[in-house]
Amino acid sequence: MSREWRRAIKKAEKAIDELSLFHTEFWNQKEFITYVNQLKDHLDHYDSLWFSGHFDNAFAKIVEDCHYEGLAERSDIRILSLPFSKDQRGKNNRRALEKLARFKLKVRVNEDLHARMLILFNESDIENEVVLGSFDFNRDGLSQAKLNSGIKSRHTDVFNSAKKFFESVWESPDTMTLKEYIGKNE
Repeated sequence: MSREWRRAIKKAEKAIDELSLFHTEFWNQKEFITYVNQLKDHLDHYDSLWFSGHFDNAFAKIVEDCHYEGLAERSDIRILSLPFSKDQRGKNNRRALEKLARFKLKVRVNEDLHARMLILFNESDIENEVVLGSFDFNRDGLSQAKLNSGIKSRHTDVFNSAKKFFESVWESPDTMTLKEYIGKNE
């Protein structure tokens, strides 16, 4: 490849990177924590926020603050939980999910799920976001206690693929409401 072609490719890559719709960035734990703690801002900007992972009261508290300000009721917030065990982590997850369900959020559980993601979007907008990573929405994930990483992307293909995956798991016959899951596992 000639030097001219390499320069042209670099120039094109820079131009694409500057377009927010194609922007993808690598995140560490600190960036994830900051982003989740700005949930109120996201609820002001996006109509839909979909989460998957483990949850506990650290996350439920953030949502609770939004609930009392009336922000949570205006949005399509979906919580898709990994299965929870009878150990302390599982008990914390269950309590958080029950609290989130009391706020009238849509909460479901899939026993095969292992994915952690946050999908933020407006149906009428093209500036949608997805965060994919090893982060959980619990005390460990929302603190510096663990070394997690992931990506945040506005790339249309990445966003659409993640949204389609979430929807397929959400609608799967293997996905249960929180009440169904608790009834099955008690």
